Amino acid sequence: MNGAEELNDRFYTGFILMLCGVCVFFALFVLVAIFGKKIKVKWNKVIFFGLLALSVCATALFAVRFSRYCLDFGTVRKGDYRTMTGTVTGYGKAISFENGSVGFYVPRIRDAETGEIMELHVSGTETGEEYTFLYLPHTKLAVIRTE
Repeated sequence: MNGAEELNDRFYTGFILMLCGVCVFFALFVLVAIFGKKIKVKWNKVIFFGLLALSVCATALFAVRFSRYCLDFGTVRKGDYRTMTGTVTGYGKAISFENGSVGFYVPRIRDAETGEIMELHVSGTETGEEYTFLYLPHTKLAVIRTE
């Protein structure tokens, strides 16, 4: 699989997951709003308002992330990916595993042309190494270009 196909796969997987998330939480919001009017018991109202607040917040969070995918949708359809060559200077996030090891992800990359530092969602990088990336401007999804 070449870099463009891999980036397409990652994009469409995230796009579908975000779309499902928005739909599920919006449906929960609608159901809670419809059935919430029939609640008479005090504790049930507390649960109702808790579910309502949860569904509104979750829908808003998914909608914000989903909007980034919508902005990149045209780029993916046209195959008009951005390319950047840069050096990995560090990582934006770290995760600790049960065995005590630490994994890093969301590398910070210094653009070779402009000197600008950008965080991309890509795996398989090492600090200090230079790579050429295909990436999407809004979601920051990227793959290492191997061609």
